[in-house]
Amino acid sequence: MTGSLNLAGTKGNASTSTLTPAVFLVALIGIGAGTIYVLGFTLLHENVGDALRGRVFTALYSLVRLCLLLAMAVGPFISEGLDSLSNRWWDGRVAPFGFNIDIPGVRLTLWLAGLIILLAASLSWWSLRAGERRRIIIDLRGELAELEMVEHA
Repeated sequence: MTGSLNLAGTKGNASTSTLTPAVFLVALIGIGAGTIYVLGFTLLHENVGDALRGRVFTALYSLVRLCLLLAMAVGPFISEGLDSLSNRWWDGRVAPFGFNIDIPGVRLTLWLAGLIILLAASLSWWSLRAGERRRIIIDLRGELAELEMVEHA
């Protein structure tokens, strides 16, 4: 749900050209990001022991800051590259269903960011489901071992 809010907000924000819808869409992104932030920290607190919690959070904050720095350093180059591709392939504008849409590099970069969010959410979901499947297999092995002990008794 919250990933959908972030994705919808990012895609919508990248597609609007006026301030009013952009403000509401940024609020939508904030709701989704805040929810994910709290959920992630809650999961870390529950699954990391007290002895390692400080180190894990330090590593998390360092990784977040590094990714933010990387995005700020690489983002303008990606935007400029996508802008030149947009101008070369579509003259910077497309008209699907009769609507003229400007597609500058900034807009394409934000759409790319939305796609990255979708891929990250899918990877996260897959990873969580793999953990559940592993737990189920371990539980089934334990039950099987108990049944074998009962049969031999």
